[in-house]
Amino acid sequence: MNSSLLFNSLAHSPFHLNEARRQWVQATFAALSNDEKIGQTLLPLLPDLEQASLDAVLRVPVGGVFRMHQGPLAALQQSARYLQARSKLPLLMPGDLEYVENGAIGQGAMLSNQLALAATHNTRLLADAARIAALEGRNAGYNWSFSPIVDLSIHPRNPIVCTRSFGSDPEQVAELGARYIASMQQHGMAACAKHWPGDGMGDTDQHLLLSENPLSFERWQETYGAIYRRMIDGGVLSVMSAHISLPSVDASGAPASLSAKLNLDLLREQLGFAGVIVSDASTMAGMTSQAKRADLVAACIENDCDILLFPEDVEADFNHLKTALREGRLSQQRLDAAVLRILALKAALGLAETRVEAVPFDAAAHAETARDIAQGCLTLLRDDAQILPLSPQKYPRVLLIQPQRRDTILGAGATLQIASLLQAQGFAVTPFTTGMQISPALFDLVLVTTADEAALCKAYIGIDWQNLQPGLHHAMQRFWHDIPTVFISLGNPYQAQEVAQCPTVILGYCPSAPIQEALVQALMGNIPFLGKNPVRLEIKATVEF
Repeated sequence: MNSSLLFNSLAHSPFHLNEARRQWVQATFAALSNDEKIGQTLLPLLPDLEQASLDAVLRVPVGGVFRMHQGPLAALQQSARYLQARSKLPLLMPGDLEYVENGAIGQGAMLSNQLALAATHNTRLLADAARIAALEGRNAGYNWSFSPIVDLSIHPRNPIVCTRSFGSDPEQVAELGARYIASMQQHGMAACAKHWPGDGMGDTDQHLLLSENPLSFERWQETYGAIYRRMIDGGVLSVMSAHISLPSVDASGAPASLSAKLNLDLLREQLGFAGVIVSDASTMAGMTSQAKRADLVAACIENDCDILLFPEDVEADFNHLKTALREGRLSQQRLDAAVLRILALKAALGLAETRVEAVPFDAAAHAETARDIAQGCLTLLRDDAQILPLSPQKYPRVLLIQPQRRDTILGAGATLQIASLLQAQGFAVTPFTTGMQISPALFDLVLVTTADEAALCKAYIGIDWQNLQPGLHHAMQRFWHDIPTVFISLGNPYQAQEVAQCPTVILGYCPSAPIQEALVQALMGNIPFLGKNPVRLEIKATVEF
């Protein structure tokens, strides 16, 4: 689409720009040099919020800056004001405003992940979660959330989708995704549907290698295609194009982030998406494994991604794009279209009028919503042995088996608080230690608790018995035939497939503090189990031979 046609379309979905905002886009675009246009397509990751890092990122006229959102609120607010004040054009300030165990924005409300939201089967709570992300995010200087995830949790061993999704059912994912986007964008935060063209079918992670969606085009249309049509019809402002191939559409096996057949022919022309396409992180192996850096960054923009996310080196990638434009590997028409959409997104968010502002919200009400989600998601999968409810009188001596280490690529996770919560209720809790004696004479109850949320660069998301019960002998022990045992997954619900013989299984989806607190109350019968598992546990990983 040429620039004049694209400009005329900005009054329509998803941008809906009024005359004043369209005139701002037109005037701003006309005043940009090609160097400034190229800068708009780059969106780097800040390693920290130190002033030296803030100054360094603006050496190139970038279109936006990504910051991690778990830091102190004051530091997030100050960094946003600093960056916006020193940029010629208003900046897109995105974040992965997904709620996971440590996903509170600026140490605000501690909500839970998407799968926990889906398990509540409560669309009011879902809309409230999106509203909270929007308000608390905007208050911290964000204007664009790389959420929701509209992938399907299909493969039981997929380490990156699972608890970040709304489940296995395409209709449910489409419904919840559309509601989440509507609420988030209604409250002033741009949403982003990801990961185009759809993740969750295999056991790979695009951070580590190119992923593939193996569906036939007909089946893709019925599932992921239907989901994206719903997001587009609902007015989602952006889509993240991932390092995932769809060979039924692009037989070359190229990832969507480098495929015009997927971004232009399918997403834009067939499905009608007119918003911003942002690549997934360009430092992921799913992209970097495909070609030399200089060729990748040009191919990403030329193949209809408007924004290159996380340049490996901002100045180097800026120069790669300048060279590609000069040599014809990046066309002027393609660059202009990308920049017009980027400016339209900024205008739609009101950034031409106000770049950053304090946003009032009711922190106590947000904390109450977090508790409601926690209490609403807990799922009693089965209690065949009728062990529940627990009480110190019935089961005074509890053996607690939980992760010995909670290491992730981003650092160590917090120790679970279940032991102290149970002790506060009068239980005598003994944590598992290697070499200990375990028998019905010593313990009245065994609680096995895992905490495996989906996460980047996580090679395995099944039950790690060696981390729960270290030692060759202990790792192979199972106690439920001798001692009443409750298995609790505060993460991957597919782990229930691995404990099919355990008579009592509970799903909590996320190890957030509110869920741990609600779990103990539910175990004791003080609150009911209200949740419904959003994934299909009958799905098995298959092997072709």
